[in-house]
Amino acid sequence: MSASDPDRYLLCLNGNYYYRRRVPTELRDVDVRGHTVKLSLKTSDIALARILRDLFERADDELWGSLMSGKDARSARRRYQATIQRAKAVGFLYNTTIAGRVKPPE
Repeated sequence: MSASDPDRYLLCLNGNYYYRRRVPTELRDVDVRGHTVKLSLKTSDIALARILRDLFERADDELWGSLMSGKDARSARRRYQATIQRAKAVGFLYNTTIAGRVKPPE
């Protein structure tokens, strides 16, 4: 997948977006998520899906880079989990901000 593809690693099923990405072959025995990472982004908004995808993509790149370089796997996974929690917070803040801008129907 090309880094210039605005919808890389995004999958839309029934109007909801998912982050889907293959685990590098050499890390499949180390990454407990198996061959493919698939996470619900819990949104039908493409703009939010892209923001969250960027955060998950960066987290996976950092995790896999650490694992490939032989760094402490436990520390790498802790950093990954912290990044995932921040991504979830971004989704919440984004939705709250958008909801505050939308006028309710009269």
